[in-house]
Amino acid sequence: MLVKLNCFRETFMSNLEMCEIQKKHYEVWIELYHKYAEYYQVDIPKDNFDLTWKWLTSENYPFWGILADLDSKIVGFAHFRSLPSPLDSCEVGFLDDLFVLQEYRGKKIGYSLIEKVHQIGKSKNWPYINWITKDDNYTARTCLLYTTDAADDGLGVDLGGRRKIKKNEEGGGGGGG
Repeated sequence: MLVKLNCFRETFMSNLEMCEIQKKHYEVWIELYHKYAEYYQVDIPKDNFDLTWKWLTSENYPFWGILADLDSKIVGFAHFRSLPSPLDSCEVGFLDDLFVLQEYRGKKIGYSLIEKVHQIGKSKNWPYINWITKDDNYTARTCLLYTTDAADDGLGVDLGGRRKIKKNEEGGGGGGG
């Protein structure tokens, strides 16, 4: 079931909006996705970009994307999907990709993207959302929304950067994009 995301105004910045990736966003998305691939130092064939775009814009594929729009400029994105968890006997979320343009980092935009994915996950009854990030991505790894090590909470095992996103009700922690 595809959950349609409507644009909403985020509380961290009155001029930050999140909206569902739509076909009209292709040009800005592809530019951001190329920069994301550069950040991870991955050469991606054009066919792979095309396939990812097809998944993101298909109503029949369980892969979604949201964009961060700051002052009418798209500055980041998140791609996520549903994933079966055999040990938990349920569907959980998986955040595949999270990216914010370098010049917009430190403004809680990454945090806002993760928070929106978390909200969507709650609506899908995901008990948690997994995410794998670079070991040297310290800002993302200390984000307020997920444990810094999946093993810390006794719910899982760290698999080389794997993180479980969950709401930290105390609100402590570090930055996060």
